[in-house]
Amino acid sequence: MPSDERNRTKLNGFLDVDLQQGATHVAFRKEAKTNDAVVMVVLLVLRYVQAGFHWITVILDNATIHRDAMKSAVSELLAEIAGNLAWAELKNINLEFLHTPSYSPKFNPAEYLIHMVCQDALCHLPCTFTIKDKADRVQAHLAQGPPLNPEQMRNLLRHIGNLPISGKPMKIWPKLE
Repeated sequence: MPSDERNRTKLNGFLDVDLQQGATHVAFRKEAKTNDAVVMVVLLVLRYVQAGFHWITVILDNATIHRDAMKSAVSELLAEIAGNLAWAELKNINLEFLHTPSYSPKFNPAEYLIHMVCQDALCHLPCTFTIKDKADRVQAHLAQGPPLNPEQMRNLLRHIGNLPISGKPMKIWPKLE
């Protein structure tokens, strides 16, 4: 039986999680191309710069859109925006990208939140819900507040930091207080 997988309706979600406060932002796009990821990362950086942050670490999985082309496009766009006097503070931002190991969703904090949101917002829905209905439901669920409070987020990060890679704890997270 041939598959119609290529013809199904898709919607790609971009989820960013503030690992200190647990706050989340989600956006949906019909495509998941490099340019879509660039726009999402730049909006994320601008949001945190506006909130007064100077050091931003973006944790990415190993999706093909998260490669060097995306990172250089993000840098170019931020440099162009920094040329605008209203965003001069962008010149003092330290932006770094951290990649989780390949095929390791357990090392990505966003994966835990995606699982929680799917359980809370999408479980037991009627089959009549469209992809758009589901996306709206996820956005409404996240608009009610972060899935994890700051203490729960610290516990999640401790858990991830203690997961073994080749028999040793990961130890990539900053010391949590």
